[in-house]
This record gives sequence, C-alpha cells and structure tokens, in this order.
Amino acid sequence: MDRREFALGAGALAVTALAPGAAAQASGISSAARALWRRAIVLDCNLGPQASADTLPLPQGDLDIARASGLTALKTSIGGFNSPFEATIAELAFYQRAIEAHGSTFTQIRAVADIAAAKRATKLGIIFGFESAACLEDKIDRIELFRNLGVRVMQLSYNLTSPFGAGVL
Repeated sequence: MDRREFALGAGALAVTALAPGAAAQASGISSAARALWRRAIVLDCNLGPQASADTLPLPQGDLDIARASGLTALKTSIGGFNSPFEATIAELAFYQRAIEAHGSTFTQIRAVADIAAAKRATKLGIIFGFESAACLEDKIDRIELFRNLGVRVMQLSYNLTSPFGAGVL
C-alpha cells in the first residue's frame, strides 16, 4: 500500500481509533462523564486513517463513527516520512476534497477559533500537519505555500537530518 492509498482523507478515519467515543455511549460510563465529554474540547493530535480507500464519497459508516467519536478536532500527518513535494500536494488536495465532500461532518482547522466553531457545529475539525520537512525539498519558501494550503503543524526535523534541523526530540 502506498501513501496515497493510506491517506483516505479526513473522512475515512480510523474506525478503531474513533470507536472509544462511540463505545462510551453503550458502556458503563457514568452520565456525568458522558456530559463532560460532550462539553469538552477534545483533541487527538496524532490520529491518522487506519484503512485504505481513495474514493469519495466516504462510506456512511465511517462518517457516522467520526461524528459519534466525541472528538472536536484531530491533527493528521500528511506527506509521510520522506514524501516528495508533488505527492504531498496531491495528498493535501485529497484531504481537502474529502472535507469538501463531507462538509456536514468535517471542517478544516486553520485558526484556533475554528476549533470552537467545529465544536459548536458538531463537526470533526481536521488539522493538517507534517512530521517531516522532506516535502520542502530544501526550499524554505515552501513553508509559506503549505501554510496557505492549510498546514498548521510542521516539524522541520524528524528521523532524518534536514537543512532545518535533526532529530525528533
């Protein structure tokens, strides 16, 4: 499976990863805990798709699970470990198409205020992020380009040395 297949977009989010929020509805979780979860802004800052699909619309079951998860927003890593520029752009475009195709379920997070707006609208906010600077291909001006495309989290160093830094920690 290649990175493109893996990136089923924001909508084909992990059935297993999102299930805990939905599972809480049927489990022995107290009503007070459920009420707290419903009121809370809940972020998952390292969630990515768990299945492979590259077609839109996304399966209704995946959309239902995303809505039932109780998450307000998630940060998903785009571009992969060593993804070139063109592949990263294609993956970003796919995520944007998935969000657009399922606007009643998802919204893109570009500013902090968007997180609260997602909560009020009962949508799952998607924060675009990179864990690698490989897609910059040593061109620092691409940081601004990716920001304009909605990327809000960018780790300029990862497991490989880049012109911008070295190391994960």
